[in-house]
Amino acid sequence: MPPTLSRRELTKNLSLTGLALLSPRPTQAQALGLYQHGVASGDPLLNRVIIWTRISPASDEEAIPVDWFISDEPAMNRILQRGLTYTNSLYDYTVKVDVTRLDPNTTYYYRFAVRGNFSPIGRTKTLPVGNVDRLRIAAVSCSNYPYGYFNAYGNLAKRADLDVIIHLGDYIYEYPNAAYGDGSKIGRIPSPNKATVTLADYRQRYAQYRTDADLQAAHRQHPWIIVWDDHETANDSWIGGAENHNPATEGPFGTRRAVANQAWFEWMPVRENPFLDSQIYRPFRFGNMMDLLCSTPVSKAASSRSPALVRYFSTPAAT
Repeated sequence: MPPTLSRRELTKNLSLTGLALLSPRPTQAQALGLYQHGVASGDPLLNRVIIWTRISPASDEEAIPVDWFISDEPAMNRILQRGLTYTNSLYDYTVKVDVTRLDPNTTYYYRFAVRGNFSPIGRTKTLPVGNVDRLRIAAVSCSNYPYGYFNAYGNLAKRADLDVIIHLGDYIYEYPNAAYGDGSKIGRIPSPNKATVTLADYRQRYAQYRTDADLQAAHRQHPWIIVWDDHETANDSWIGGAENHNPATEGPFGTRRAVANQAWFEWMPVRENPFLDSQIYRPFRFGNMMDLLCSTPVSKAASSRSPALVRYFSTPAAT
């Protein structure tokens, strides 16, 4: 029977660096131009990976054409694949491409262009196949913008030896300032400065987090595998409500959960299944080293929260 580890147990057992998010550093300026939220990649498989960006247009447009490019060179002088997609306000101007026909265990570079204006170059990697001698994973969780700085993400961005970053949930926190962390003295007041309830609220909160330079750098340098926990919607949530949700003033919890999930899927470099609404169960196989199953069980018990679990087991090497 494969062992089951909680999010906290996996974080502890991996013994990885840079999980404290409180060390001070200078405030990072927001990126300018069309790509204020950087680029990202995620959900790597043997022969495919999701690449992501968000366009910040000067005014609303019905359809923005976005070119994408894949290369095996950091300078991207040799383009292996390219394509064209579109985005608009229905997707909060986010862009996701599931790039296929890639080779296993290979580092790739990617970027986007809107009418000739190029994004930063991102770096990603596909999963290995067969015998795997070494696997280096960073595990992170619980990044609360007003509570402290994200220098841990910056440290992970400097680690060229990582295969993937796993985010185990609580990518954002839904509270207003000073409800759970006060960012007044460090210039990190949550936006909007109220509890996130509507789709616009959640989108704005993700947009603020993704202006953080360290978070952008970690997304730009490594592929991510991401699951949600409770704060992506509301604290101590269950199938019928949450500790931090008041139906009398904030409406039906099902509506809040639906818009929170929509914003999460828009802003995360994750692969979506059109046949499974708001489900994030998906497996990742790292050769014969490890099988990773991402899941988020939801309890019907009002006293239970719905933590993000990552279950894994090692498979024996081929003889």
